[in-house]
Amino acid sequence: MGASERTRNSPRVNLKRLLSVWQTIGPATNYAQVRYRYGAKPPLGAQCAEVREADCSGFLRWLLHQAGVTVPDGSVNQRQWVQQQGWRQLAQYSDVRYAAQDPSRLFMCFLPPRTVRIGRGGVGRKTIPGHVWLVHQGYTIECHSAQRATLPRRWNAEALNRPDTVAYEVPVE
Repeated sequence: MGASERTRNSPRVNLKRLLSVWQTIGPATNYAQVRYRYGAKPPLGAQCAEVREADCSGFLRWLLHQAGVTVPDGSVNQRQWVQQQGWRQLAQYSDVRYAAQDPSRLFMCFLPPRTVRIGRGGVGRKTIPGHVWLVHQGYTIECHSAQRATLPRRWNAEALNRPDTVAYEVPVE
């Protein structure tokens, strides 16, 4: 099965539902107090008011689940899952700008990989994505290590717009 056939058959994010949940929990609401904490994973069935802390992959997993698509936990697994689904990878992250204002498009992005030590004594090394977020209409949907972790940033914020950032177009309905 080719990538385009996999994309055609992959689950589609209910964009209207995702944006509705984001508006409920996002920056302009009382629930905008979600704090970033590495390793924090909101339960998939949690209501907006119950999501008080999350890391980037846990937050997106919870948010995407609310929109009808269950992705695995962890940014490494999420990126592998996206690739297995055959989602279209943009040639470079800056290509997001061409579709950033289109309200019908959504992107899932991964910050440049970083090398971490693994194994006993940290003798091994493994490269993993450092951060994962969504982009819709030119702004991020994410949980990051800022004081107000769910405040959106422009898609081209310096911390995100790097030559080795990877972006995939999310199939939506």
